[in-house]
Amino acid sequence: MTIRLLPHHQKDVHEGLRRQTQMLLGNFLPALNGVPTRITAIRMHHDHGMIHEDMAAIHVKVTVDFEVFQPSVGMLLRGVVNKISESHVGVQINDQFNASVAKADLPRDYQFNAAENTYDHAATPERQLTIGSKVIVLVADLMRSSHGAINIKGQMNQPGTGPDFREEEEEDEVPAVETVRTPVQSQSATPQVEGSKKKHKSKKSKEDAAPTPSSSKKRGHKDVASDTPTKAKKSKKDKSKAQ
Repeated sequence: MTIRLLPHHQKDVHEGLRRQTQMLLGNFLPALNGVPTRITAIRMHHDHGMIHEDMAAIHVKVTVDFEVFQPSVGMLLRGVVNKISESHVGVQINDQFNASVAKADLPRDYQFNAAENTYDHAATPERQLTIGSKVIVLVADLMRSSHGAINIKGQMNQPGTGPDFREEEEEDEVPAVETVRTPVQSQSATPQVEGSKKKHKSKKSKEDAAPTPSSSKKRGHKDVASDTPTKAKKSKKDKSKAQ
């Protein structure tokens, strides 16, 4: 992945890389086949960047580790109801993504209560579906907007879905839902191939410190090299004399 830094980022390259990569969060990236939600590490490939022609931006090649949200059709997700209407129920996943469940895809024994703006269970009134209720949703379809956001079409009338009352019941009365998971995984953006779907697990939890670049000229472009002096290596003769 190539990040373009502005000239003022030379004062703090590390902060500049962090700000530029944060602009990728919340949008679907084909290279990751998902939506990055958090950056866990940034690693520079070289201690310098490139300036092409007369462009002001400094191009720096990096590898970025993300936590990625990767929902797929048929997956069960846990969420919290954040909207209720007569036509549908809105569910928030991971405090960031929205799922919409049409009235026809809700459990059949739930009826809309216009007075309280809730969905009431016909046989058990205390099992009311209201704002803040925890639910399990089946991903029926995934839609992607033009600006990269994803919208989830869900269902709650399939086995293992519906209101999640596990905290209120004893464990032996709760149906098994081992397949339910929140698809947030740690992956890396692979800069070697644009649009690649290769995934790498992050081994680091902190961002690597990035060196401060400075400019030096080269044919066709400018190579922005590090000012940090390198230590000369001792020759074998010097080592033998020291011994």
